[in-house]
Amino acid sequence: MFIFESYVDWKPAFASFELNTHKTIYVARTINLEKELIVSMNGFRVTSDCSIDDFPNGFFR
Repeated sequence: MFIFESYVDWKPAFASFELNTHKTIYVARTINLEKELIVSMNGFRVTSDCSIDDFPNGFFR
Protein backbone atom coordinates (compact mmCIF):
# COMPACT_ATOMS: atom_id res chain seq x y z
CA MET A 1 0.00 0.00 0.00
CA PHE A 2 1.29 3.40 -0.92
CA ILE A 3 1.22 5.70 2.11
CA PHE A 4 1.81 9.43 2.22
CA GLU A 5 1.67 12.27 4.74
CA SER A 6 -1.83 12.66 6.25
CA TYR A 7 -3.18 9.49 4.61
CA VAL A 8 -6.47 8.20 5.99
CA ASP A 9 -5.37 5.14 7.99
CA TRP A 10 -8.73 3.46 8.46
CA LYS A 11 -9.22 2.76 4.75
CA PRO A 12 -6.18 0.48 4.26
CA ALA A 13 -6.89 -1.15 7.63
CA PHE A 14 -9.73 -3.21 6.14
CA ALA A 15 -7.57 -4.46 3.26
CA SER A 16 -4.51 -5.19 5.38
CA PHE A 17 -6.58 -7.11 7.92
CA GLU A 18 -7.87 -9.43 5.21
CA LEU A 19 -4.49 -9.75 3.50
CA ASN A 20 -2.71 -10.65 6.73
CA THR A 21 -5.12 -13.37 7.83
CA HIS A 22 -4.09 -16.99 7.82
CA LYS A 23 -6.52 -17.63 4.95
CA THR A 24 -4.33 -15.98 2.31
CA ILE A 25 -0.77 -16.21 1.05
CA TYR A 26 -0.50 -12.41 0.90
CA VAL A 27 1.09 -9.95 3.29
CA ALA A 28 0.28 -6.25 3.34
CA ARG A 29 3.37 -4.07 2.94
CA THR A 30 3.77 -0.33 2.79
CA ILE A 31 5.69 1.83 0.35
CA ASN A 32 6.26 5.57 0.04
CA LEU A 33 8.54 7.89 -1.87
CA GLU A 34 11.55 7.88 0.47
CA LYS A 35 11.01 5.28 3.25
CA GLU A 36 10.50 7.95 5.84
CA LEU A 37 8.29 8.38 8.87
CA ILE A 38 4.73 9.19 7.77
CA VAL A 39 2.03 10.58 10.04
CA SER A 40 -1.55 9.55 9.23
CA MET A 41 -4.57 11.80 9.52
CA ASN A 42 -5.29 10.25 12.95
CA GLY A 43 -1.72 10.76 14.17
CA PHE A 44 -0.37 7.22 13.72
CA ARG A 45 3.34 7.25 12.91
CA VAL A 46 4.32 4.67 10.31
CA THR A 47 7.65 3.88 8.70
CA SER A 48 7.14 2.21 5.35
CA ASP A 49 8.62 -1.15 4.43
CA CYS A 50 10.38 0.29 1.40
CA SER A 51 10.72 3.30 -0.86
CA ILE A 52 9.90 3.66 -4.53
CA ASP A 53 13.61 3.21 -5.28
CA ASP A 54 13.61 -0.19 -3.48
CA PHE A 55 10.61 -1.48 -5.42
CA PRO A 56 10.39 -4.22 -6.70
CA ASN A 57 13.76 -5.62 -5.61
CA GLY A 58 13.26 -5.48 -1.83
CA PHE A 59 9.49 -5.43 -1.64
CA PHE A 60 8.51 -9.04 -2.25
CA ARG A 61 10.26 -11.19 0.33
